[in-house]
Formats: sequence, C-alpha cells, structure tokens
Amino acid sequence: MQNIIKYYILGCVFSIFLTALPFLLVMNHSFSKEVLFYIIFFCSVIQILVHFRYFLHLNTSIENRWNLIAVSFSAVVIFIIISGSNWIMSNLNSHLM
Repeated sequence: MQNIIKYYILGCVFSIFLTALPFLLVMNHSFSKEVLFYIIFFCSVIQILVHFRYFLHLNTSIENRWNLIAVSFSAVVIFIIISGSNWIMSNLNSHLM
C-alpha cells in the first residue's frame, strides 16, 4: 500500500512540474515563441507518458499488453481524425480563397 501511495505522489510531482515549467517560461518571456512552442510540446508529450505510467499503470509487461495496444489504437485513430480535419480545412481554405 505504501509503495502505491509513493507511486501516485511521484506521478503528481512530475505532472505539477511539467505543468508549472511551461507556465513559468511563458509568463517570464524567457525564450522566443518558437522555442517556447517546442518546450511546451515536449513537456506535454512527457506529461502524457507520465500519466500513462504513474496513473493508468500502463507498461510493456505481458499482463498490460492489451491495454497498451488499446491505447496505441486510440492514439492512431485520434491522429487520423485530427490530421484529416486539418487536411479538409486547408483544402476548403485554398478553394474558397
């Protein structure tokens, strides 16, 4: 039980850090907009992985293999929907302008 609580606390600390870091960098105008975009993108991807690992308990072990496959399939479907929507909108924009 104590090990699980430490696991959740560690995940919470990581997620707070990965949320506060981009916020502070944007508020302080520390870098240019392009660099800030890449920092925010990197922190968001790392935070997604932290949530998968520490809160959803997804890993590459045998018993979690199907959960990992389901999450991967969902990510592919979401990517197809977002990229398809962007493609349609850019196509409409080029044809209407």
